[in-house]
Amino acid sequence: MSKIFCFIFFYVLPVFIIAQKLTGKVIEANTQKPIVAASIYLSNTSIGCISNNNGEFVMEKIPIGKYDLIVSCLGYEPFVQTIESGNLPVFITVKLKTKIKELAEVVVETYDKDGWKKWGNFFLENFIGKSSNATNCKILNKDVIKFKYSHKQNVLNAFALEPLIIQNKSLGYNIKFELQVFSYDYNKRLLFYAGYPFFQEMDTKRTRQQKRWNERRDETYYGSMMHFMRALFRNKLKENEFEVRKMIDKNNASYLINTILPGDSVAYAIDNTTIALEFLDKLDIMYKGRKAPYEYANQPFGKKDEHEISQIKLTGASRVEVVSNGSYYDPMHLLSFGYWAWSEKMANMLPYDFKPQTPANKKSQPL
Repeated sequence: MSKIFCFIFFYVLPVFIIAQKLTGKVIEANTQKPIVAASIYLSNTSIGCISNNNGEFVMEKIPIGKYDLIVSCLGYEPFVQTIESGNLPVFITVKLKTKIKELAEVVVETYDKDGWKKWGNFFLENFIGKSSNATNCKILNKDVIKFKYSHKQNVLNAFALEPLIIQNKSLGYNIKFELQVFSYDYNKRLLFYAGYPFFQEMDTKRTRQQKRWNERRDETYYGSMMHFMRALFRNKLKENEFEVRKMIDKNNASYLINTILPGDSVAYAIDNTTIALEFLDKLDIMYKGRKAPYEYANQPFGKKDEHEISQIKLTGASRVEVVSNGSYYDPMHLLSFGYWAWSEKMANMLPYDFKPQTPANKKSQPL
């Protein structure tokens, strides 16, 4: 039985059209003094900037749509505000509050003292993943991660008192991740993590290295949930080599209805920038563009010579809203099983302003 997987990156980013810029200032909430070198970014993108010596910032090239604007700095509580490109404030003043020391002390005093020794590998496998990309994806400050395990609930929680600094040499990204929640329920086999990632491309003067990164990014993108959601938005599932079928769970067994569903049978337009994904039971999603990679097929639940097959299920809502770049909201209302439960980890994450360089019909084979 494969694990159930749910993750949240707090994003709602519709399209790639370049729009306006956002200007503002970051100050301390109590003293009103400017905060230098605060990070300002749009969650789950590579769009961001840093405040200057006066606490001021200018964020340019904001795509049309709605975003979670994140402002963070060590020693302060992260600031989160939803913004819309069509209704940006003329000027935004961000007041950062000092982190409550008492709260941090409570976490430190009650966490498992041997937490990393007990749970470190489990955390990495479920957060970073076990794909080929995970081999060269590292958390550089893993010492900030603390663990609590509840014997009564049989639930493991992880906390990070500082942003995680992730170096993904497989895809050529440095990632800053504000971890909000990491929870694994052993009884339900349910993984849930949430946070605010910011992607920065690694620099290289080596043409071959950049080419390898581009190839790996494209290979990671094709067949991913982002790829599926973009294809669904455009009602081009078949053209993107996805097959969708209905799956019914009944009497502790799953039954697959072997009829391929068109995209417009499970999704409909809300407006010109958003569609609604709405269905009953589960959807079984097969990506026929390639066979599942060895790392997945070699798992106890994997099958050799099988395509990448995933299932999704709505929970807590009748639908999720999907926009053109592949993001969907509210992500906490969508659970994934099968291949995506295994593959959609940080080592395989791409920013939502990513565009593949290789057309789908000319994509490379698995690396």
